[in-house]
Amino acid sequence: MPLNGGIIIYSSMMFRSPDIIKDEILELKSQFTFRNVGQGLFYTGKIGEFLLVYDCGSLSDKSLRYITHSIEEFHNEVNTDKLGLFVISHFDNDHINGIPELSKRFSKIDTVVIPYIDPASRLLIIANNPKQKSEYYEFLVDPITYLTSRFSIRQLIILSGDNDYRNSETDNLNPTPSDMPTSPTKLHKEFGVEDRVLRNNV
Repeated sequence: MPLNGGIIIYSSMMFRSPDIIKDEILELKSQFTFRNVGQGLFYTGKIGEFLLVYDCGSLSDKSLRYITHSIEEFHNEVNTDKLGLFVISHFDNDHINGIPELSKRFSKIDTVVIPYIDPASRLLIIANNPKQKSEYYEFLVDPITYLTSRFSIRQLIILSGDNDYRNSETDNLNPTPSDMPTSPTKLHKEFGVEDRVLRNNV
């Protein structure tokens, strides 16, 4: 169990693989943990050797001690500097402000998934969140550069869809903003990572 609390979910799956010797059964163990970070979210998972993180943040400076401890604890448990998947659900500070600490322990990420939030909406988030640390504003100004400057990322997936920060009654249901990558090579040329833009509503 995490030293500072949290909730752990263990599971075990058994299945037959067509790629192995007939009648051999593999057991795939998994563990999912809601880490205790105060107001915010740091959710970790391990499926076999595959590691994932879903959100990484906490609300207050005091809580940042909790998330720093939780990141160190997770790193010590898995003993690697590589994540298979890092998902950022939305851009509230208490879901992303642990990213600098995460990057100190995990330098490589295979796949990062972020929502597309247009520049005007990101400015609105900034206006509604005064007196935050400069790291938070740096992320909101340019999330892609922020992430690629801190991690070695193979693939960055930007999900397009309904935007929580916008008025969906007045905006197009499925916009194609000018700053959203439209070419599959744009991110690769600029940042050395693959990109996929999924334009379906999520």
